[in-house]
Amino acid sequence: MNNAPADAFASALGALLFPASATPAAAASIVASSAATESVITKSAFTESAFTEPSPRPTALVVALSGGCDSIVLLQLAWAYARRHELPLRAIHVNHQLQAAAADFARHCEQRCHALHVPLQMLTVEVVRTDKGLEADARAARYDAFAQSLQAGEVLLLGHHADDQLETLMLQLLRGAGPHGLAGMPVQARCGAGCLYRPLLTVRRAAIRELAAQQQWPWIEDPSNADHRLARNRLRAELMPVLLAQREGAAEVLLRAVQWQAESATLLSDLAALDARAVQYPNGNLSRQRLLTLAPARQANLLRGWLQQQQLSAPNADKLHSFLSQLPTASERIQLRWGEHELRMAADQIVALPALPMPSTAELAWQAGDAFAQSDALVLPIGLGVLRWQLLSSQPPLPIPDQTESAPALPALMLRAPRTDERVTVRWQTPGLKVALHRRAGRRELKDIFQEQRVPAWLRPYWPKLFYNDELVAFPGLLITEAGWPSDSQSQESQPTYSMSGQLQLQGPLFTLAARLQTPDAAPR
Repeated sequence: MNNAPADAFASALGALLFPASATPAAAASIVASSAATESVITKSAFTESAFTEPSPRPTALVVALSGGCDSIVLLQLAWAYARRHELPLRAIHVNHQLQAAAADFARHCEQRCHALHVPLQMLTVEVVRTDKGLEADARAARYDAFAQSLQAGEVLLLGHHADDQLETLMLQLLRGAGPHGLAGMPVQARCGAGCLYRPLLTVRRAAIRELAAQQQWPWIEDPSNADHRLARNRLRAELMPVLLAQREGAAEVLLRAVQWQAESATLLSDLAALDARAVQYPNGNLSRQRLLTLAPARQANLLRGWLQQQQLSAPNADKLHSFLSQLPTASERIQLRWGEHELRMAADQIVALPALPMPSTAELAWQAGDAFAQSDALVLPIGLGVLRWQLLSSQPPLPIPDQTESAPALPALMLRAPRTDERVTVRWQTPGLKVALHRRAGRRELKDIFQEQRVPAWLRPYWPKLFYNDELVAFPGLLITEAGWPSDSQSQESQPTYSMSGQLQLQGPLFTLAARLQTPDAAPR
């Protein structure tokens, strides 16, 4: 009888939940429970005296349950462990809707959880296809579902084992990955409001299957595992048997290499954190000039670590080095785009931001009249944010952000209310337009105004401009023009006086970024 999965599971959970625990005691015992339930593991590999009070104690253990052998064994081990240590336990099953057998897997998970009286959450996801491949797309959808489901303090248990880790190593090696990729799957990582944990990562697949067969825990074989068009399946069936047969203990040697890579990755992350102290502005962006004082390898390492800190995947090595090679030339035209993100330059600052499409709407009408006269909000396209207006004579004014806060925001601006005969629009494409500013002689081009306001050239096309009829009255968040300036004076044309005025405020992540760029020495929230 092979007890390795039970020992490894108890040891791993003990290390996570009881970090001050003593050395594991004797191996776990597998005994039969009452006739009402199936045979399960009921004794931990740790003695009771080995445990101290956990810090912090999880609110619940959550098993990622697919219905396959690995996850079924994980469920049984977690069930016994949770009972013994009085921990809440639940399970999650994700249906990717990718194969006809999905209903059979869901039904089997329901049956196993019902037999153990474990609450089961069934989640159905839509797999968004990308150029990363079906496996990666399904994994992304699954982990998004996990992250959304996890509550604060919950620990998600995944059934990945040593053979999965070896396959991951080889796949990453074939992709030309660096130490972080070759470190394989981490034992622990953040996931939503909780964390994920892989307690079987040191256990071989054969030991898990042997335990399941001995205890007669039923599972379902995933038909997709036989599809050799999938890279992992092809690697598992064709390459791994040949590789592991090359020498005795090959698996242990390769797993040791994974550990070395994990340690190297940790050291590189520590070095990136040290370098960031000297290179990073208080607002979170990087200084181009300070970055250039580092050796090229440390520049690349710092950029990768900085992106990882923001939970962004790094671009490939060629793109990253191409970006770095352009930095000696101080230009806001330098950029790097990969996936859904990009790096941009703003004076001396290196900025990471989402890669947004250009606004396709040349003009957006904003309701005028009674609705606009009191208070109103306009949602801007492509997720840019919201424009808010509030008449001062009707309600207390919007709070003007405190510019002494750690993360500055764009200010609310005083703006005259539109007359009833003025059509209110927001525009983006305004080529050749010149505008008069309050108490400033002549008319100025828009690029000059943006330069004075320290808005980078690449950010300007996204900036909304507010018009009354065809007069530009405001650059929201920046300034009010002469045409929008509040005034109580009668105009020469005997137009109605501008006795009503209000506050205009621009809110959105891109414009919060713009405020941070203006004050690089302000710490982010």
